[in-house]
Amino acid sequence: MPDEPDGSASDGDPDAALRVATTEARRTLDQQLDTLEDIDRKAMRLLRFSVGLLGVVVSVLSLTDGTVGLRSMPYLGGGLAFLVVGAVAAGVTYTASPRVAGASPADLERAAETDSERAFRRTLVRSYADWIRFNAAANARAALLITVAILFVVAGAVGLALGSIQALTGPLPPVVVAVAGAGLLLAAYLAGVHRQFFRLREAERRDARRGGSSDSSGTPDVPDATFTAADAGAEARFEGQLCHTGDVGTDRGRTLTAGSENGSDR
Repeated sequence: MPDEPDGSASDGDPDAALRVATTEARRTLDQQLDTLEDIDRKAMRLLRFSVGLLGVVVSVLSLTDGTVGLRSMPYLGGGLAFLVVGAVAAGVTYTASPRVAGASPADLERAAETDSERAFRRTLVRSYADWIRFNAAANARAALLITVAILFVVAGAVGLALGSIQALTGPLPPVVVAVAGAGLLLAAYLAGVHRQFFRLREAERRDARRGGSSDSSGTPDVPDATFTAADAGAEARFEGQLCHTGDVGTDRGRTLTAGSENGSDR
């Protein structure tokens, strides 16, 4: 029988709180996975746009008679450089976003050997807390990277626009360049790059405090102390399944969540 929102169905059931905590934790984890998948999609679209625009500009330059060059068109060269950096940042965002999707095969084998459902749920809830903490840091990192990539692509587009204006009208007055630079700085401020940076530092600091040492940023393919209970006296934890871009999709995650919730309510 499903747990009632007001808690009336949990009266006299000592494991009701653990069931509710498991359900809520799964929802939070799925939301984090959805956010990371959305950032991955944006990064891929941005990467395609940057590469396509670079291809168009290079093709146009190759058709000129040599009178238009990057030395004579510094704004054009700067725009191309910004586009390249933005494309690289978008690619890094897409490829370097490890996340914990849920229990690993080893965790399921451990669960099969557990005789007490209460002990299993307690371990699962503790593990969810670690996984959510790790994914929070991954979300903050990906959000910062995609924001930086967008700003660099915008700066590249502005540079290309200034280069085009220079080719048509001649040298640009310094005020135009100053206004463009101030606009980019204002865009970075409004995008909250500084806030995202501090949010990332705080998320990684919380992850490091809980795990003892956070090695996930250096070796994302190996679960660190955040997911294991290797230390003496540590509470039991499940390792968790560490996945990367494309390993877990939004629809697949929701299907698994629906199945797990139906199973927990029986």
